[in-house]
Amino acid sequence: MRGILPAGIILFLIIFVYTLSCDRTKEEVTQKKKEIPKEQVTAKKQEIAEPSVKEKEPPGKPVPEEPPKPVEEVVTILKDREQLKTVMEAAELNMIKLKDALRFENWDASRQAATRLEELIGNYCINLYLKMNPTVSEEFVIISQRFYNSLFNILIAEISNNFDAAWTQYVQMKADCGECHSKFRKEGGAVTPMKK
Repeated sequence: MRGILPAGIILFLIIFVYTLSCDRTKEEVTQKKKEIPKEQVTAKKQEIAEPSVKEKEPPGKPVPEEPPKPVEEVVTILKDREQLKTVMEAAELNMIKLKDALRFENWDASRQAATRLEELIGNYCINLYLKMNPTVSEEFVIISQRFYNSLFNILIAEISNNFDAAWTQYVQMKADCGECHSKFRKEGGAVTPMKK
């Protein structure tokens, strides 16, 4: 019984102190509300009542965006070049995998390498190059299309396990890559030269 009495007193003191601190906090908040100047309250009410310039324009009319800052453009270009370099290195490794798989007539491995090349060159390399060079020549588009055609024909030849047709298309595709690199690769740029 003696242990319960001191515990009850301690609990009572804790609740009492907590209640006092809550009352003090309420008084401080009330005082802070009273200290806000009337001009600030009026200005805030006007901001809420009047829509901004962007909100006044009709919803169908786009709001012109600020042009990107030169530093941001440079950083974006450098990131794109580094990404293009990484993609081209991965594509080069997949070209080697494709060549080796075709030589040993490992059709599953060649199909995987060809599919990966389609993703790397088609989805990344060509798109990154177009992003970095918005005005490309018709020749770039033609070479890109020849690359896709060769890759597509390799996949068709793999289905029928036709080594000669697949190898002929591989040689053509590699020639298209070399032509594209020789004509469109930037000096000191992001693309590593293909090894023959």
